[in-house]
Amino acid sequence: MFYKNYTFGISAHWGIKMTAKKEFKKSLKKLIKSKGYKSNQALADEVGMTANKIQRLSCTAKKSADQKIDLDDADKIATALGTTLGYMCGNKYTDYMLSQTRMMSDYFKQRKKVRIHLENALEVALQEDRIDEYLDEILANVDSLNRN
Repeated sequence: MFYKNYTFGISAHWGIKMTAKKEFKKSLKKLIKSKGYKSNQALADEVGMTANKIQRLSCTAKKSADQKIDLDDADKIATALGTTLGYMCGNKYTDYMLSQTRMMSDYFKQRKKVRIHLENALEVALQEDRIDEYLDEILANVDSLNRN
């Protein structure tokens, strides 16, 4: 199956028809910058390609939009950039999966904060119990007539 005209994710939401190929190119360009690569050559060295190939794969100009992208090359690049091919192609299910993962992560982080707070409160309560026992012991040993 060839997905040349398949519309992905948020670009479809805004009424912009964007192919997976164009979304990949746009994402590649953005990720190269955000991951701190100083040049296409740095990424090319990491994935075993030429800098010209990385340049071609990240070029979003209209004349290069129809150039083929080898799936193995795209996978190597996505792996090197620490992401998935689906994410780079703007797949809406990848975005949904990531949003659900973020929601679950936030939930467990919040639960951890509550648990730490409860553990601290329990530790304080145990310390107070020990202090109370110590003070009761002093009173029992010193104030044998129970004057206070």
